[in-house]
Amino acid sequence: CAARAMPIFVSQVPPARLDCERGLMRDMWGRGPADGVSAENAGRMTNAPALDPALDLHGLSLIPVTKRSYSAFYGNDFEVMLRRL
Repeated sequence: CAARAMPIFVSQVPPARLDCERGLMRDMWGRGPADGVSAENAGRMTNAPALDPALDLHGLSLIPVTKRSYSAFYGNDFEVMLRRL
């Protein structure tokens, strides 16, 4: 992706205050993250989700997308971000 200048979107889920806020995601993955920013990634990207080091994304320009539901497009501006490319 980086070699071809393709944008890399990474999703994050904000911490749930209540179990009901997780909806279908709770049934599949439990309560969710304790907080949306990992110490390791906090300096690399604003509101960085915790990324798997095996992805080897260090140094790449990442675009965060906050997901509040199972759908990638519900409750955020991901569609608008894609259309602007």
